[in-house]
Amino acid sequence: MILKNIEKPYVIAEIGANHNGDVNLAKEMIKTAKECGADAVKFQHFDVSNLCTADNLNDLDSGVVKLENVDDFSTPELGLNNVREQIIAFSFSEEEMTDVRNYAKSIDIDFGCTTEDAEGVRFLQKLDVDFIKLSSADVNNISLIEAASLSKYPILLSTGMADLAEIDAAFRILKKVESSNFALLHCVSIYPPSEDIVNLNFIDTLNMLFDCPIGYSDHTLDYSITLAAIAKGVNIIEKHFTLDKNMPGWDHKVSADPNDLKIICSEGARIH
Repeated sequence: MILKNIEKPYVIAEIGANHNGDVNLAKEMIKTAKECGADAVKFQHFDVSNLCTADNLNDLDSGVVKLENVDDFSTPELGLNNVREQIIAFSFSEEEMTDVRNYAKSIDIDFGCTTEDAEGVRFLQKLDVDFIKLSSADVNNISLIEAASLSKYPILLSTGMADLAEIDAAFRILKKVESSNFALLHCVSIYPPSEDIVNLNFIDTLNMLFDCPIGYSDHTLDYSITLAAIAKGVNIIEKHFTLDKNMPGWDHKVSADPNDLKIICSEGARIH
């Protein structure tokens, strides 16, 4: 996949951890995303050792640190009492990730994945993903960006936690690789952000400053802002996806359900 050659909105259904650690649910989500018209699904490759420090987990579990829009990390419906238990339960082993990757390939939908470290990049190379995603939290993770850039896989980098200087530094690393194939995604790293801080005009800024494709990773509720971003001209859309917004877990409430995703895919193609 050459990111510069995308001519219509390339819609990524971000399954992330919304599979809640269940491989069968993940496969059902992949199948449904395909039926809705999505071009790709994306997962997250992480574990309790590389996602948070032990001190950060202790602070989250004790309530010393709270995250916006998250009042309680317990999910009694799933028998989980805190964020540490959720990270363990919601992560896939390499064998499980390989299983869902193979399923996506069998029904002809692209498969991408976020990773947190260079070891994860090596695993994604072995998995032969269609693209590697780097999260907003890793815009200044130089070693990870360098490892991903050397993988020769397409790279999507979200920019939601970075200033322009940090985005520029990451851009320069990615641009060093001959025949570089990457895109920057405008993003607001709040779940969900209020619509008055989404600032889709920043897409114009990114287009003006950086010689690469620009996309949008959306955490807003519903689909209106997603379609507005497509109207701004982005050709890459990432949207969290769930089968049911009322399911227990991290991101279900800020995700598109099948009806939302169908609208994003069909109306996005019309708008573009």
